Amino acid sequence: MATRIYHWVFMSIVSLILVDRLQREEFEDRIDLIFDRCTELRACIESYENERTRWTPRMQAIAGEVIPGNDQELAGLQAADMLAGELSLHARTGHPSEHYKAMMTRHLIVQSEFQAPQRLQEVQAYAREVFHRRKVLNAILENLKKAGININDYK
Repeated sequence: MATRIYHWVFMSIVSLILVDRLQREEFEDRIDLIFDRCTELRACIESYENERTRWTPRMQAIAGEVIPGNDQELAGLQAADMLAGELSLHARTGHPSEHYKAMMTRHLIVQSEFQAPQRLQEVQAYAREVFHRRKVLNAILENLKKAGININDYK
C-alpha cells in the first residue's frame, strides 16, 4: 500500500516540477531530481524512466535523472527536509516562522497541495485499521500467554 501512495505522490511531484518549469518557459537546463533513499523509490525510478518516453519532446528535454540520495550526505536533501518541516509547521499553526519567511523571500519555492485519489485514501484507511487490529490481537494473545492460557487448547 505504501508503495502505491508513494508512487502516486512521486509522479505528482515530478510532473508538477516539470510542468511548472515549462510554464515559466525555462527549458534550457535538464532537471535532475534527488530523493531520499527508500525501498519504494526504486520502483518509482523505473516507472519514471518508462513514462518519460511518452512525454512531449519539450518535457523530455528537461526531464533529467532521478537518483536516490542520503540526507546525511547531501545538503540539498537536508534543506528540503527543513523546508518540508517549516511548511508543515506553517500549515498546522497558520503562522509562518522566521525561517519560513526567509526561505520564501530568498528562493523560488513552488507550493502545491495534493489530494490523494479517494480510492487510495480508502485503502490506506483500511490498511491502518487492519494494522491497528493486528496490534490489539497480538497484545491480547501476549497477555493470555503471560496468564498461562494456551489458546490452542480451545480449538
